Amino acid sequence: MLEFDRGLAIGKRLNVPSGASVRFEPGESKQVTLVDIGGSQTVITGNLLTNGVASTDRHDEIMQRVQEQGFLHKPQESVVSGKAYVLDRSSYADMYG
Repeated sequence: MLEFDRGLAIGKRLNVPSGASVRFEPGESKQVTLVDIGGSQTVITGNLLTNGVASTDRHDEIMQRVQEQGFLHKPQESVVSGKAYVLDRSSYADMYG
């Protein structure tokens, strides 16, 4: 199971293009860049941690679910943030058809 500061990650996503992924092997540690979730910031997940607007205003509510459902959480001082990865249409078509 992934262990990271879930509170700092509220309202954020991994900075990878649509259709791409980052693989996490058991026991492996990686530093990743997060970017803000765009649009209405509505997140619906299978585990129902957020299930609505992913806003830091809901921090306590979301973190209570993290604890209740047994998700790992490792507090950090900050999160690595960046500018959203942008892939032009031609490059996307070349990669994914």
